[in-house]
Amino acid sequence: VVQVAAAFVLVAGAGVLGRSFASLVSIDPGFPTDRLLVVDLEVPGFLYPEAEDVVGFHAALRTELAAIPGVLSVGSASDLPFAGGRSTRTGRVIGRDDIGEVSLMVHTIGGDYFQTMGVPLLSGRAFESSDRDGAPGVAIINETARRELLGEDDPLGQRISFGRDGELSVVGVVADVSPGSLTEEIRPTVYLAADQFGLHGRYQSYVLRGANMAGLFSGVRAAVAAVDPGVPLLWAEGMDRLVANSVAEPRFRTVLVAGLAGLAAILALVGIYGVVAYIVTRRTREIGIRMALGADGRTIVARVLSGVSVLVLSGLAVGMLVVALTFGHLGQFLYQVVPLDPASLGIAGLAMMLVALGASWVPARRAARLDPVRVLKEE
Repeated sequence: VVQVAAAFVLVAGAGVLGRSFASLVSIDPGFPTDRLLVVDLEVPGFLYPEAEDVVGFHAALRTELAAIPGVLSVGSASDLPFAGGRSTRTGRVIGRDDIGEVSLMVHTIGGDYFQTMGVPLLSGRAFESSDRDGAPGVAIINETARRELLGEDDPLGQRISFGRDGELSVVGVVADVSPGSLTEEIRPTVYLAADQFGLHGRYQSYVLRGANMAGLFSGVRAAVAAVDPGVPLLWAEGMDRLVANSVAEPRFRTVLVAGLAGLAAILALVGIYGVVAYIVTRRTREIGIRMALGADGRTIVARVLSGVSVLVLSGLAVGMLVVALTFGHLGQFLYQVVPLDPASLGIAGLAMMLVALGASWVPARRAARLDPVRVLKEE
């Protein structure tokens, strides 16, 4: 009973965590993550002391990156999804006093950022070469910002104020993108043009979309060295790996509990087999008498399995009590699944019943093949 109860608790826990993990990894981050390389680098101040020098370095590097064989497009950003770092600023929509000031996530982007990332443009336009220093300030917002700040109003032409940067005119709306993890709430986001605001920082992230990933890593190192070998490449990683790393902790929990559940199920199977085999051995005389009185093999198997079923049901009852008392603490680790998920608990109970009956089948069949005459003579 104890073995069945323990195995049921672990199998149920693995089922709940497994369903939660499946729901988690099925979330669309808002862009295709395959064949997308993320590159971070730092432009040293002693090599490029002036802001104009930093801008010139980034312009040269973007040209070199775009020339790498197999690269389809290149973009840059002050920070990237799943790569850490983010900037928030307070802004307001001109003419919407009912909303007031709100906290907005702000990304400064350059190159063919949206095309490279694969973020769909829902309306309006992307940034153009004319969006430069001295031109009217423009911004692109995400779908969440459009929905929460503008409602049903046409977003194009609306003006957002960021204080010292003056008013920016909304020229486009893009789809939402998961900011730092698959489960993180998507917030209203504003994208600014790096060429317009001169925000090519010393720490810069680049994204490269390739026909395939082969050769991109070495190509990036060669491109940076071609512009200036003294500039350190901090790291380069595939976006799919970054997304996978963002769910590493729930994956580890799921695999760990699943492994323990499998081990517990095997121990329960061995234990039930041993118990049933022992019971059959102890009841050999009784079984022989029953068969001598007319009981057939099918009846004997049914009686053995019914006894096992009672044993298993008792273990499941104890296990369900433990689950009800302890699984509430799993809520903080779950996504779109309740701790007492009926499907997971039902499947776990059915699995334990099948394991128990499977373990009982061999000794039950052995009992059904006993020769009643030989058994009675031995007794």
